[in-house]
Amino acid sequence: MQWTDRALILSVRKYSEHAGIIRLYSREHGLYGGMARAAFTRKQRGTFQPGNLVEATWKARLAEHMGSLQCDLEQPVAALVMQDALSLAAVSTVCGLLADTQNEREAHPELYDRAEALVKHIAAGHAWLPYYIKFELDILITSGFGLDLDVCAASGRKDELIYVSPRSGRAVCAEEGAPYKDKLLGLPVFIRERVPAEEVSAVDIEAGLRLSGYFLDKWVYMPHAKRLPATRDTLVRHSHQAVNAA
Repeated sequence: MQWTDRALILSVRKYSEHAGIIRLYSREHGLYGGMARAAFTRKQRGTFQPGNLVEATWKARLAEHMGSLQCDLEQPVAALVMQDALSLAAVSTVCGLLADTQNEREAHPELYDRAEALVKHIAAGHAWLPYYIKFELDILITSGFGLDLDVCAASGRKDELIYVSPRSGRAVCAEEGAPYKDKLLGLPVFIRERVPAEEVSAVDIEAGLRLSGYFLDKWVYMPHAKRLPATRDTLVRHSHQAVNAA
């Protein structure tokens, strides 16, 4: 058995002096693990870093075996974000979410494409927080828990949708939600409409992180007695500082 694919390295665990156990998320093959015999050598250590984009080749005698991995570095994302706390927390959280939520060897090419584009945006220093929030919503969808944000749950209206019910994950319009606004989550405009990332307000960024984080925790993590990646708390804290300082 053998395949070669684009992949994002999610985690690296030392196995011996030079070898490591690698987990990665590949475009056409999904979540995979394998042993890289030279992962901790001086020559290869920079390649095998969480967040890096690689061309991975997985080999095994039988499909059910763990297999071996060889990776050629495509983009050194880890090195590019290392000096920025917000960017580092974001890339680490992307890796953690994929590792926690995706089924072994189940491919979601569109989710991979979103993840790859996102870490490239982060590494380049572009306005990436809106894309990050949409990525978390994509994680919900692939986990079977997409939000219904097209129609008001109470009235059927399709306009003035500014709230989301924390119970159902359905949109609520301004008129119907007004009496309960303190109990509802905000629905940022950029989630439903095309808004240039650099024009998204600080209020909408914070509302978006609150929205996606709430449902990831409620529907994906809590049922399995798990917690969201700790790096997400760091991301939220630093994003608050960054968007309010801008």
